[in-house]
Amino acid sequence: MSRKMDVAGLLLLIGFCQALTSTAYAQKNGELTDLVTVTVAESGASTGFATSATSPTGVAFGSLNSPNTLDDYTYTSLHDITRSPKEGGGYGFTTLCFKGFASNPGQSWLVQATASGHTYTSPLNYGWEPSDGTACWNIQGAGPAFEGHTTVAMTITHLSNAGWIAPKWQVVGITYAPPGSKSTATYTSGFLSGTATKNTATFKTTESVSDKITGGFDLFGLFVGNTTSTIAANWSQQQSSSTSISVANQYATGLIVPGPAPGTDGVDHDYDTVYVWVNAAVQLAFNGNIVGFGGYNWDARDPITGMDVVPLTVGELRGTQTIPADVRARLNRTWDSSLGALTSVDLLAIAETDPFYANPSYNPNSDPHHRFDLPNGLDLIINYVPEPAGGQPTGETYTSQYSTTSEAGQTATQTFTTSYAFEGTASAAFILALGGSVTVSGQYTSTNEFSGTISSGTVQSANFTIYPPLSTDNYTGPTAIQVWKDNIYGTFMFYPEN
Repeated sequence: MSRKMDVAGLLLLIGFCQALTSTAYAQKNGELTDLVTVTVAESGASTGFATSATSPTGVAFGSLNSPNTLDDYTYTSLHDITRSPKEGGGYGFTTLCFKGFASNPGQSWLVQATASGHTYTSPLNYGWEPSDGTACWNIQGAGPAFEGHTTVAMTITHLSNAGWIAPKWQVVGITYAPPGSKSTATYTSGFLSGTATKNTATFKTTESVSDKITGGFDLFGLFVGNTTSTIAANWSQQQSSSTSISVANQYATGLIVPGPAPGTDGVDHDYDTVYVWVNAAVQLAFNGNIVGFGGYNWDARDPITGMDVVPLTVGELRGTQTIPADVRARLNRTWDSSLGALTSVDLLAIAETDPFYANPSYNPNSDPHHRFDLPNGLDLIINYVPEPAGGQPTGETYTSQYSTTSEAGQTATQTFTTSYAFEGTASAAFILALGGSVTVSGQYTSTNEFSGTISSGTVQSANFTIYPPLSTDNYTGPTAIQVWKDNIYGTFMFYPEN
């Protein structure tokens, strides 16, 4: 589509539209929200007036961080235009153009756009050029989207062959019990726990999977195809790599992780805690062999408001410890008649999160997969020497922190497979597209991996208060404990060095 057709033809139809105040809450099944960061090539101020309808004054953009939408349509134009009062305008509007449509998408394809505090709906006018599959929209709200800015993040909601699926469960974290029943590991306020997840292994090798979650999006509730106004407290998601999304929990007031049960000495990994998300919803979009990973929400059918993340010890997962009745009720997932309760098979698969479950002799020093790093390369040794006869245990506090992850540690991954169900309002076209793309029918495969959001760039720290055994405990185990960092989940692990 020529600039003349794009602008001159569309300018003739300009009129006001009413901007809405709500943005994320309006998204429905079959809609997709993309976020693109654009950089203004000029000053960023959309000043001056057009001298004619065919040569308006505007600001073009020098670069886009994501040239394609999540479902692989190409941004070909993003710019502001102003009109002079003599031309019946005196106001500005924003033009968006996309390329790659096999047929006319129609004016309603663009649902909403938001930038710089302005929300734009009901495009003023629309143009379509069938020769190269380009469609353009002029949109107007409270003002030009990019006026006065040099870099702007813009969200665009549009129609797509998109929908939501609900995996039965997903692992989002693990904490490791410190040595000794009186000991504690305290994660300070602001600590980030979580992991980066991707689902590329779900799909055939002929499919190309990508994501465009480039900001810190909240996780909203999802109910009958619509997102709710309720978010998951302290949880957020953002892009970790081109195919993975970090799901992170930031502790507002810190987290205290206790040692094992009373009377237990040393490190006991049966008391490590795995965090299992049981009401996850995953957005996917399809366009040919392109699979767009649109991020997560949570299933609002669950009576637990927000992300229903259940903490389970390794002992509970393997059946050597009893799961409390109220926790079991959450695992029963009675609100989901399609997938139902987590079974013993599910729980044992989740237990694989902890490497000491599968291999009690696991040694992080010789792990070829680099699951753990010494925090910032420092070998912190905690003393765990029994008190002499008649002595009382004195707690000693240690501190460890990290802000980097080794190159080898950034390759660590862990893969899980579970069943999934379609969200109730998923279209027949979406169900057909997914069914033709997955490698194993009825199975959803997620891979947890190193997250730059969680494990690099910011200082992550924790304090460990360790109480040694009494002489009467007759403890004969290792007396030196190493502290390690889990490269997949970001938390600290304790390993008996000697």
